[in-house]
Amino acid sequence: MIVFVYGTDIDKVSKISRKNLETLIKKRPDATFFKMDDETFDETKFEELIFSQGLFDKKFIVHLDRALSNKDTLEFVLKHLDELAESESAFVITENKLAKGAFEKIKKSAFRTEVFEENVSAKPNKTEFNIFLLADAISRRDKKTSWVLLYKALRAGIAPEQIHGTIFAQIKNMALIKRAEEEKVKTSDLGLHPFVVKKASGFAKNFTQEELEKLSRELVIIYHDVRRGGDELSLALEKFILKL
Repeated sequence: MIVFVYGTDIDKVSKISRKNLETLIKKRPDATFFKMDDETFDETKFEELIFSQGLFDKKFIVHLDRALSNKDTLEFVLKHLDELAESESAFVITENKLAKGAFEKIKKSAFRTEVFEENVSAKPNKTEFNIFLLADAISRRDKKTSWVLLYKALRAGIAPEQIHGTIFAQIKNMALIKRAEEEKVKTSDLGLHPFVVKKASGFAKNFTQEELEKLSRELVIIYHDVRRGGDELSLALEKFILKL
């Protein structure tokens, strides 16, 4: 079975792809999940996922996340469309741009196709988002505002990696200030800009040293888990904020 989510509205395509995957995982709790993109796609592994369920009676949920931007991968997947369509495993194909011929072939084979094109003519002029507003809301432990600002940052086109880095730096600064204050060390010796010291010092009062160290560790773990194929970074950051 193929579920095809396509279009230039990147936010909508990502959201609907995630929704489809969550639904499939709930319906098939025993299925094994795999994700491949343009860098991690492996033809041998992909063939195993197509054909092995008949041998071992095991179903898979496979997310091809914008893997078809690679010409060789596209040709390989198009060659196996019939097998994908007939498979009892589920293949969610997420793409933002394909040649018309490739799009039509996948659409014809798909069990369901959802298309979300960006309305450029109706798109308002973007204003630059101040990412430090998000870091400050987290530092105030304002969960609701932090969650809203996270999605504003993502809609403004700020990469999740940049958001993660900004939050991590703010928490790290608060931890440094907190430790310096507890150990009676001059904050001027930390090598931070006076403005950063003043702001971090005010926010640090909202946390214990142990809490700041725990949050810092969680952000490091989130980063490495994402690289190992865990949650998407934007989703992991949302979970992090909701646990504040």
